[in-house]
Amino acid sequence: MAGKFEIILFLTLFGYEVKAQHLIGLSKEDVIKKMQETSFVIDKTSRNTTFSYLKYVHRLEEKTFLVFLSKENICTSTKLMSDYSSFKSTLAEFNKKYKKAGSMEWTYKIEGITYKVLVRKEEWFYSVIVTTKTK
Repeated sequence: MAGKFEIILFLTLFGYEVKAQHLIGLSKEDVIKKMQETSFVIDKTSRNTTFSYLKYVHRLEEKTFLVFLSKENICTSTKLMSDYSSFKSTLAEFNKKYKKAGSMEWTYKIEGITYKVLVRKEEWFYSVIVTTKTK
């Protein structure tokens, strides 16, 4: 069962009311099932031989979501790329929900594991990267 913060993070990142949970630690098959509950669709048009990942797009909101996988096909991190239309509201939501760890960095904890949320500004879009926090 998804924890409160897992659902909040997922809803914050995607802005949709879905029955989803945090993706890090899930198998590729479970990620695919969870993503089917969203308005994102899988995009198989591009491939990268360096990284194993799943790519999802939301064409109406111009968002791209990458799910990075280990050699064992377990989700290790995620990256959401979005235009700047939701930038201020995303930062405000993160400031309310998570512990501030830097100017564009927050942390949260689930089942004893600390996760890091990084926001990176690019020229045409911003990215939200979620990983486990290393010590």
